[in-house]
Amino acid sequence: MTSLNFIVKKSFIALLTWGLCLPFFSAEYLVEAESFPQRKDVKLVRDEAVQNGEFLHFTEDNAATEATFMLPQSGDYAVWLRTMSFNGNFRKTQIFIDDRLVATLGDGTPENNRAGSFTWYHAPALTRLKAGKIKIKLVSTSPYTRVDALLLTTSTAFLPQGKMEKIAELQKISEEKQ
Repeated sequence: MTSLNFIVKKSFIALLTWGLCLPFFSAEYLVEAESFPQRKDVKLVRDEAVQNGEFLHFTEDNAATEATFMLPQSGDYAVWLRTMSFNGNFRKTQIFIDDRLVATLGDGTPENNRAGSFTWYHAPALTRLKAGKIKIKLVSTSPYTRVDALLLTTSTAFLPQGKMEKIAELQKISEEKQ
């Protein structure tokens, strides 16, 4: 009985240790503005202050762009969007993943309370995604919307700040014709 008790305790400690380690293994994937196709109402604009030096400028209400990517790992993802904020609360971007509206984000309180700066916003809930092809579509709610990057992470503790040079980019696999 003592030997069985020892095995149970040892197994419990191993499971507890493994469980505590799990949150530290997360996946982060970055989607750059340059990954989305330009259209007559969605333009790439050069700006050295943003990720990879370009952002998407949506020039009309309901302007949209989409692209298909390869997601290497299934999981529950926090979705983040880095967008220009003026604290006006109307320059927002709808994010659709596989034709499902995940969130409408942007134009809240800017980083450092400085209007006209790019700021990270996150969706209010996690989004369950399967590994493989995923289609991401961005739709503007105003003609002044500007998007720098989108981030997917399985960590609820991960907080993006500024540029994200060390995060792996999602592999773009095709462009959807607009």
